[in-house]
Amino acid sequence: MARLLGAQALVLVTAVDHVTINYGTPRQAKLGLITMAEAERHLRDGQFPPGSMGPKVEAALAFLAGGGEWAAITSPGLVAATLSGEDWAGTRIEGSPSRVGQDG
Repeated sequence: MARLLGAQALVLVTAVDHVTINYGTPRQAKLGLITMAEAERHLRDGQFPPGSMGPKVEAALAFLAGGGEWAAITSPGLVAATLSGEDWAGTRIEGSPSRVGQDG
């Protein structure tokens, strides 16, 4: 579908600023920039429950699998910063690891 529309990016707006792993535990951590493979692994590991973040991450992964370049999950207040590529804003999932793990 992404290829059909010519869409490069998908932004999913929700009530939280970031996707987190280990939610509600002392090891809870916000995810910033991650790869599609990392998101798939966290989904398989049960980090994103079906009634919570699971459907959003699944939608992002489906978009990337359909040819999209990146998807973001963030809150309304961080949409502009997320679209600008600010590292601190939202969770960005990339289909290829081009910038993941790089500074700036």
